Amino acid sequence: MRLLDHLLRAKGSARQILRLPTEGPAVLADAQELARPEVVRGIQFSAFTFATAKLGLNFVECEFARCRFCDLTSEGHGWGARDRWSDCSFERCDLRDMIAPVNTFTDCRFDHVDLKTFKPHQTLFDRCSFSQSTVVGLRAKLISNSQIVNRDFGSGGGQLLFRDCQFAGVSFQRCYFAGVVFQRCAFERTSAEACDFVDVTSDVQWWSPQSSDPFSVFLHQALELIRSKCGSGSAAYREFEAYVEAYRSGQTTSDDFSACLYTDRVPDAELRKISDGLIELARRFPF
Repeated sequence: MRLLDHLLRAKGSARQILRLPTEGPAVLADAQELARPEVVRGIQFSAFTFATAKLGLNFVECEFARCRFCDLTSEGHGWGARDRWSDCSFERCDLRDMIAPVNTFTDCRFDHVDLKTFKPHQTLFDRCSFSQSTVVGLRAKLISNSQIVNRDFGSGGGQLLFRDCQFAGVSFQRCYFAGVVFQRCAFERTSAEACDFVDVTSDVQWWSPQSSDPFSVFLHQALELIRSKCGSGSAAYREFEAYVEAYRSGQTTSDDFSACLYTDRVPDAELRKISDGLIELARRFPF
């Protein structure tokens, strides 16, 4: 029986379940094991290292203490519901489409981590540090549910709370900060580009005035994609360009960017050229 199978069949201490010594390092670096699309529930990991793999596991109601996560990639896996992370380090990780609902990270370190299209809900980072990292397409889920509450928030409020955290050399790009709270945080060489700070809560303004926002950047890139696929003289380009101008001028507030393309004015042949590209492009943004 493989190691993971033991964890899937039980709850409690991973070291006891796997019959490992109570002290000393333990390494989980089997790429095939870590890539399995399984849910690990109710396990406590102490001083484990998870390394060099594409993560397919989802951890639910698990606890991690003094663990290391090195050279991992993930597309929506790993940070499941109601996990607790204490004194853990994340190094050289590429994490995409993470959610982490009702997760608490305490005294954790994030070094050279790329976090893309992160959509947290009731997620707390307490006394954590972030260095030489990028956060692209952050957008907290704002729907309130009295049954889904992180009790560790205390009076912090919001849906994503950074409390007593340190940011050094961090770049935020194309993020929406509504529902995000920065409480007693320190910022050094931290920047924001094309971000929306409406309804953010922070006791210091660490960001500079923004010349653009995530949706405007998307519209520009989408228009360029249509031009490259169909040409600037195509019906698709003409219709989308008209929508972009109407949105920028305030003539429309609709963010249904595809509606202008799915009309009898745009030939199906042009739609076939751009549909997949637009879908892939939209995945890079927090919509």
